[in-house]
Parts: sequence; structure tokens; C-alpha cells
Amino acid sequence: MRFSIFLRVFAVILFSATLSTDAAVGDKVYVANYDSGSVSVIDIVTNTATLIEDNIGIQPQAFAINAEGTKVYVANSGSDSVSVINTATNTVTLIKDNIGGQPIALAINSDGTRVYVANNDSASVSVIDTVTNTATLIEDNIGIQPQALAINSDGTRVYVANLEEGLQPGSVSVIDTATNTAIKITNGIGLGPVDLVINADGTRVYVSNASPFANDSVSVIDTATNTATQITNDNFNLPYALAINADGTRVYVANNNVGNSGSVSVIDTATNTVTQITNNIGDEPVDIVINASGTRVYVANSGSGNVSVIDTATNTATLIEDNIGTRPLALAINAGGTHVYVANSGSNNVSVIDTDTNTATLIENNIGDGPIALAIFTFGPVTRVINNLFRYSPLQIQRGILFRSN
Repeated sequence: MRFSIFLRVFAVILFSATLSTDAAVGDKVYVANYDSGSVSVIDIVTNTATLIEDNIGIQPQAFAINAEGTKVYVANSGSDSVSVINTATNTVTLIKDNIGGQPIALAINSDGTRVYVANNDSASVSVIDTVTNTATLIEDNIGIQPQALAINSDGTRVYVANLEEGLQPGSVSVIDTATNTAIKITNGIGLGPVDLVINADGTRVYVSNASPFANDSVSVIDTATNTATQITNDNFNLPYALAINADGTRVYVANNNVGNSGSVSVIDTATNTVTQITNNIGDEPVDIVINASGTRVYVANSGSGNVSVIDTATNTATLIEDNIGTRPLALAINAGGTHVYVANSGSNNVSVIDTDTNTATLIENNIGDGPIALAIFTFGPVTRVINNLFRYSPLQIQRGILFRSN
């Protein structure tokens, strides 16, 4: 019997060429429509969408975009494949060989030559050569039910959160990308690791451990020694999605607290102490993003159908409710921080929040059924900014299923 606390199903990716607050012509948001097996492409300037359906597999649920914005990779969990979208033409090729069972998370290195795929049902990671669109499998020392991926800034290490089996503690695999060999970290990893983030200098990896069967915690991995310690706190309640600010001084933790009001924990990374935000955090928060300047944190509350906005200077929150659809499950923020995009899986639309006014509008035409993942790209020649490169949320929550056994 194997249990998956939460099947990881979202990726939120932000790539930007400038920090301009104005959208450039050609800026796009990609939306994975899980139920209809399609990808919507939103023109940020006009807020109009087109649909891509050919060669998009069953149950698309995660994205990766190369730095130039020429290719978008889509993990299709229901058909064990990865789609590759040519962003100039919206034509798609499909990769199936050596993609394992139920691919649910993606990571791409900085030069765009390799894409890493977490295969939840086959305890493996696929490595795609983006020049040839061929894949190889890494299986040794990849744990059972890999859930989430993160890659360090120089592309030398990929970190994989593995749920493992039954009620045993989870693990984190560390892949050496030069050799495609992995080691596994088990000590200091809690039960149910479901998300991870890396600080900018690559010295620390933070892992959220969410399980109703154990004390919830966040693990901190020292990447120099591959040793982990756990931060435990009574305020953690199914700690799920993570976000880290640019200077690495704060980690924000969305506590899902299934069926009840959620909360956000704030970890001071210098001391590993935790403070708690509860007021104006909605029910069942599942995704969290932070703007580039670190002044605002946005939280998607799937149970109450709203978005919380946290002022990081005061740790106070306000709620946005108008024009937020049913079951908001994924967030993406543009580089300038002027707009936040919200995938509303229950109402099949996307909300666009103006961050100056905290007001939202809806995009409904050509959004497919069950939008659950977002990726945003701003074209330009120089600077790339990544925000919450791999962001996932629990599909079981919106389906009303907390555990899967097989």
C-alpha cells in the first residue's frame, strides 16, 4: 500500500528579460488545462487567449520554459509524456520514450540544454536533451513518489522531494548533473515532503513536510554537506507551498490545514524562528508567490475562493475576493510585480490582479477545463528573473481526495 499525501500538480514559472513594469508585446502566460488536455496562451497586453490542443497529452500539469522563451515544456501526467511547444508557432512535439509513469514536475537548467522530469509513479527522473528531444532515465537513489524538483542557479545540482512509501519519512535526492548520478538524504527529512525551494546562493534548500500522521515541519538542507535539520513549530499545519525572498532572509510557508482556515508561517532564515499570519488568510491555501522586491506575498486560497495579499513589512494581510473564481489553485506574477495571474480550476477561468489597486478581472474565453498550472514569460535580451520556479498545489484537495493508494 502506498500513500501520496498530495499529488503535486502545479508549476508556476516566471521568466523575464527586464524589470520593466510595462508588459512588452509578445509577453505570454501559459495555462495548463488539466481536465481538457490543452494549454491556453494568454497575450498579456490584450488579455486574450488562444488554445493549443494538438500533441498536448492527458492531464497536463507542470511547465518549464527556456531562458529565450522559445520553448515551453509541459508534463502530461495522464499519458506519461512531455509536450514541447514552439512559442513562435504554437506547434507541439511529443516526447514519450524514457518518460516515466505520471510525470508531475519539471525543472530546466539555465542554458536550456536539459529538462528534468519527476516521474511520480516510477520512482525516477527523466533527463531531456533539449537539442535532440531525447530522454534518459535516472533511477538509482530516486525515492518513491518524487513530488517536486528544484535546480540550483549554476545547474550543477537538482533536488528532488520524494514522499517515499507508507508512513516512513520522506527523502530528498540530490542529482549531480555532470554525471546524472544521485545520492539520497533521509536524516532530517520529515514525513510527506511536498515542496522545496533553494536560496539564491545555493547554500540552503528548504523542504515542506506535510503529513496528518506526524508533526509537521520544514527541513533545511546544508548543500555543502548534504545534511538536513528540521524546523518544528506548533503553527505548522500541513505546510505545503513555499516561497523564498530574493535575499534569502525569509521563507513563506502556506499551511493548508485541509477543510479549515489556513495560515502563513514566516521563517527567519538567520535564526530558523517562525512567526504566524492568520488574519485574512483564507481556507486551504495551496500556492504562494512573492514579488521581486519582496514587499508583497500572494496566497491562493482554494477552499474559500480568494487571494490573500501580505505586506511583508508588517506581516499583515488583506483579501481579494471579487472576480476570483472557484478553486484558485495556482499563481504567477510578472517581473515588475504589476499583475498576478490566478488559475481558477473550479470555474475554468483566469483572474488577473492589478497589484496597485488589488482589483481583479477575469479571462474566460479559450481557457480550457480545469486550469491548474501557470507559466509566464516576458521577452527580452538580457536579464532573466525566476520567481518560485517550481510551484505545485494538491489536486486531491480540489477533487476531495486526500490520499491515493496503489
